[in-house]
Amino acid sequence: MEGDETMAYVISTLLNSVQLLSFLWFFDGFFVRKYQGIRFWVIALMWDAAVCFLLNIEASVLSPVKVISVIASILLLSVLLYVGDLAFKVFLSVSVYALFNLLAYVLEFAVMATYGIPREMLVNDRVLYTVTGFVGGLCMLVLSQFVKHFHSPGQYNENNRVWTLITTVFPIASILVLLLLYAAVSPYNDNQRTTKQFALVCLCVLAIANIIVLVLIDTLKRNTQEHEELVAISERERMQRESVLALSAAYDGQRRLTHDFRKHISVLTELMEKRRYDEATHYIEQLQEQQTERILLVNTHHATIDAILNQKGYEAEKNKIDIRFEVNDLSRIHIKATECTVVLGNLLDNAIESCQKFPEDKRWIQVSVIYNKGDDKEPGNIFISVLNPSLPVKIENNMIRTTKANPSFHGFGLKNVKDVLDRYHAEYYMSYEDGQFVFSLEWPDENL
Repeated sequence: MEGDETMAYVISTLLNSVQLLSFLWFFDGFFVRKYQGIRFWVIALMWDAAVCFLLNIEASVLSPVKVISVIASILLLSVLLYVGDLAFKVFLSVSVYALFNLLAYVLEFAVMATYGIPREMLVNDRVLYTVTGFVGGLCMLVLSQFVKHFHSPGQYNENNRVWTLITTVFPIASILVLLLLYAAVSPYNDNQRTTKQFALVCLCVLAIANIIVLVLIDTLKRNTQEHEELVAISERERMQRESVLALSAAYDGQRRLTHDFRKHISVLTELMEKRRYDEATHYIEQLQEQQTERILLVNTHHATIDAILNQKGYEAEKNKIDIRFEVNDLSRIHIKATECTVVLGNLLDNAIESCQKFPEDKRWIQVSVIYNKGDDKEPGNIFISVLNPSLPVKIENNMIRTTKANPSFHGFGLKNVKDVLDRYHAEYYMSYEDGQFVFSLEWPDENL
């Protein structure tokens, strides 16, 4: 008797281990592992031992406590071993539990329908029940390997967490229906062959429906991600295009100034040669009156940065914003001009937009772009700071959640800035205090 119990425990442990491997392969298709090598498998085996102990405490399949405990353990496995959105992990944990159990019970009901036996007889036939269990485990492994092979982990957007959690209702409903069908056909009854066949059909339909829902939700998430990436790329292209246009306009302005300067020098030279000093003085006064706008609000000796700073500076002045610059010589920096355009352009766009929400007498922006020279051991860096008045904002995970009507089309300016800075491993900081918002950063002077 003890030998039979030991053998049953060994078989149960093997089946649980097969199921563990199925879970891991399944999650590999959606998430990136936190750990590699021995550490990963040690945690996985510890989880397997804990689940084996949990399953032996409560043997009843219909126990709500057991169902919830197993689902919670699957979620814990995904949290311990994988990186990803918690809401999507909850959905996948419930879905994979429902799907794998549906596959297992499809096989059980198929065997019962084939041999015309009740479940009690199937369970009492150790050989047939064990073979059925291992065939079910093999099906789980095949399905998980299929998912792992054809589906790669992605960076899922976190904006739809509530919607993701709501969709978890479907696999939960599947689990409830599964338990109801299990309870309906489990008692021995000579007249339940038709009921078993109907249950088999229901289980097959539920299994297919879970697969379809899983594919649809994953496709929707990936389409949303691709859409956001396209919008982000479009925003970067817009910023770079504006920088090129600003640089071109500054160049044309400089050419016109140079051309006019030669004419003015020629006129003044002629007046001075003829000793018509009063006329020369009057001519100079006229030139001073005409020069109502400086060609450059700021000069860093870096053409691209000058273009973007002056473009945004003139835009700020047109919107009655007092913009102040603190800069030094940036002519020797190595950072790509396009990257500077994305960062400075988006930060200043956000500051200008924020100021427009205030009365004209309270609109101001303080901009600092300072180059700190490095040495032989470490490269230099650029310190950038943009300070401006702002309505209250909520900062979460170094991001500001957009308040615009359609979040899918907004909020990419700051994301583009962070993407650039993360590539350079730059340190950045943002805060809101006393009605002022500041974004500051230290950017290593490297050309990636």
